[in-house]
Parts: sequence; structure tokens; C-alpha cells
Amino acid sequence: MPFTLANAVTLVLIATGSTFASSVLYAGRRAVGQSMPDACTSAPQLSCQNTTTATNTCCTPTPGGLLVHTQFWDTYTGLESEGQILPKNNWTIHGLWPDNCDGTFESYCDFSRQYDERPSPATINGKKVPPYSGPSVDTFITDFGRSDLMRFMKKFWVSQGSTNAHFWAHEFSKHGTCFSTFDKKCYSDYKEHEDVINFFDTVSRTFLKYPTYTWLEQAQIVPSNSTTYKLSDIEAALREGSGATPYLGCKGKRLSEVWYYSHAKGQVQDVDFVPVGTITNSKCPNDGIQYPVNSTRFKVHRYILARASPVLRDMLELPQPRRESTSVGALFNTGIADVPLFNLDGSVAGWEHILALFYRDELFEHIEYTPVQWTEILPIANKYGMTQIEQKGIQVLHQSSAGLEPVDLLLLAREISATELYDQAIAILAVGPMLTGEKARQIGFEGFYKVMLKKHMQWRTDNLYHFPMQAGDLISDGVDLHW
Repeated sequence: MPFTLANAVTLVLIATGSTFASSVLYAGRRAVGQSMPDACTSAPQLSCQNTTTATNTCCTPTPGGLLVHTQFWDTYTGLESEGQILPKNNWTIHGLWPDNCDGTFESYCDFSRQYDERPSPATINGKKVPPYSGPSVDTFITDFGRSDLMRFMKKFWVSQGSTNAHFWAHEFSKHGTCFSTFDKKCYSDYKEHEDVINFFDTVSRTFLKYPTYTWLEQAQIVPSNSTTYKLSDIEAALREGSGATPYLGCKGKRLSEVWYYSHAKGQVQDVDFVPVGTITNSKCPNDGIQYPVNSTRFKVHRYILARASPVLRDMLELPQPRRESTSVGALFNTGIADVPLFNLDGSVAGWEHILALFYRDELFEHIEYTPVQWTEILPIANKYGMTQIEQKGIQVLHQSSAGLEPVDLLLLAREISATELYDQAIAILAVGPMLTGEKARQIGFEGFYKVMLKKHMQWRTDNLYHFPMQAGDLISDGVDLHW
């Protein structure tokens, strides 16, 4: 059944982010197939430095020697249903720009290497930038056999509101063509599109030098939909990590981008940079900066949701505001015209598991989830009244909770009011080792009391022959052990 505007809704899932350091999934490698000019074998020059020596522009970026590596903090892409999703616990690549040493910049410096379908700006120095209509730049990467680079870029160089390939083409055409070290004349045995691949490779390796998420996390600055931060604290954390104060961009009070300035030592492809402080003052507020948690969007059939959840069925029956615009800007902010947009709770993983039950690859495909996966699913099923799914999950965990910490089982049972799972967790904890202070705090006084009471009763049972119960002893008869 195809998606149509008439039968679809868009779910916006606000996922709680865990605080793991940025994953380095890309090994990186030197520019592919490039023959280094002889002059580059000499000591590398630092860009934007006064020198009496004539600069070889193939070996030192000239005039664009003030490099700006830019990253985004987005919360969604708008194309999640097509597999274009944001990486967990990571910022994403915007680009690498060659500003002139005085802070000015050029754009679209070589129309013969222009691969942008919708150039912006459309004219440069009074000349129209010719729109591109040939093969997509992702085919260039494939032709060079760089599957590693493609995987990395799809994960970390992610566009919002347009395809990734369009975004990549824009960044190379507008900025990459203005780097002198990527000029075709710098290659002794140039292969078509080699400069494009080298640029993508260089930007990817540059991104790994600036792990923004990790630097902020180390300063206890993590995404949150409730906590806000000071501009000075964010700048200090990134200055500590990068060696210079970067530019921070905000949309209103929401943190949205960072620019790292540097000078290049030798070719840009060497990724040997000397940090430089920002030349642009931040327009972010001094206090109250929001660093929101990422969200994920799924487009789902109305019928599927209405059948599975009475709560969502009632939500769908409410009048929905009509959105006329289908412009790219509208897609960024409101989803798709005439498609209801719902902000829902629950983890992204939990919703992915639930939707997999609704949209199976094969009609009678049997899907089995682990106990840990059920802990993601059950809170959603309980909150939105998905009774069949909830009953199935409780049944599975009641039969076996292998691989699941008893404390996690108890907390889940309390959240979804599953008495049988709660009793099961208490029983497991009672026969286990003495609870640590941290675990006791997690389960609370009531849970701790019941675990200790059960431990006591088990001890009395085991030792009844040696220590017969005396009149007046505390017993649990008549005490309601449920909650």
C-alpha cells in the first residue's frame, strides 16, 4: 500500500539521548590517487602568513587560506522515512570553507566543476551560475570504489530537507572549487572527479578532528529538553578541545551550528591545521541556550495507527490544522502539507520495533524481540493503549527476563503497572546479593522494603528448624505486598 497524503501521518519522536562519545567509524585515508607536485615535498607553508617566497597554490591554499570547518546540530532531517536519519550522539558535517585571509570569501569559483542543481546564490559577480543536470555526485564516489567514504558521509554528512547527494554537490561546487589545492592542475595524472572525491575525503577527516559532541559532553553539556546552558560555558568547552574559541550559531535560543577557524599547514588535504579564534561574534544569547535532544520522524498510515491504538485513533479524529505550503521551508518545520504531525513520547528504538510489527517484510513473518528490546516497546504500548502488544511483551518477560537487570525489570513493571513482573523482579532481587546503595535508591523505599522483607521471610523459612517462630514475631500475614 503506497503512502499518500490521504492516508499518512507523521510521528515526531523525541528520543532521550544517551551520553556516549562520538563513534569513529571511518578509518580515513590520504587523498585518493593524487600525485603530489614536486614543490610540495619541501617544508609546508602556513596559510595566511606574510612571506617573500612565492606561494605554490597547489601546496598552500591561496587566497582562501582561512579555513572554516562548520557543523550542524539538527534535531531531524524531514526525510527519515527515506532512511536519511541523524547519527546518535554526534553533530553533523556542514562543510569546509576557504575564506580569504581578511574574512571575505568567494563562491562557485569554477563553473566547469559545478554540480549544484540549485545554485545559491544564483549569480556570482553578475554571472549566472549554470544549474547542473548530470549524474549525482554520489555516483562519483561509487565509481572510485570508496564505499567506506560513502558510508561515513551518509552517517555524518546529513542534509535537512534535501537529499544528501544534493547537499554534498552544493558544498563542493560553492566552496570546494575555491580551494586552490583541489584545482585540477595540481594533479599530475588527473582522473575525472578525483578532486571531488579528495574534497569529500578531506572534509570527512577534518570532521574527525573536531568531535564537538564529545568535547561538550566532557564539560557536562549534553542535549536536554529542559536544561539550558551559558554561552561562555559552551565556548570554554570547545576552546579547551579545539585550541581556539569557535563561532557558535543559534536559531533564537536554540544552539544550531559551530564554526572552527584555522590556518592550513601545507595542503588542505593534509588536514594539518593551526587553530584560530573566531572572527565573527556569536549572536547566541549569553544565557538560556537550548541544546535540544534529537527527534526522529516516521510517516505512518492512519489506518495502522487507528487499529493498533485507541489513543492515537482519538488523536486522529481531532480536527487538524491545514497546511497549504509544500515549500522546502515548510517541510523543515511542519512535515508535509495536509499530513498531521504528532509529537510522541518513547524511544526511537521502541517505535522502530513497534512499526516493524506493523510493516513486516513478509506477510506472515515471525518477529521475536529480546527482553531488552521489550523494555523499549512496553512503555510505548502501555501509554498508547496497544493492549495486544503490551500483553505479549509482559508474557515474554514473565517467561524469561534473561539479559535484563532485575532492577530494570522492576522499574519497567512499576512504569506500566504490571504486578506480575513487579513480583517477579522482587523475587529475583530477594535471592540475589545484598542491594548496593545505588540500586536501593533506584527502586525506592517501597521496593527496597519488599525485597528485604522477602529476604527475611526466606531466611526464616530456611532456618525455621533451628529458630522456631515465637509468639509476637513480625509476620507478613495480612500485609499487602502489592502496590
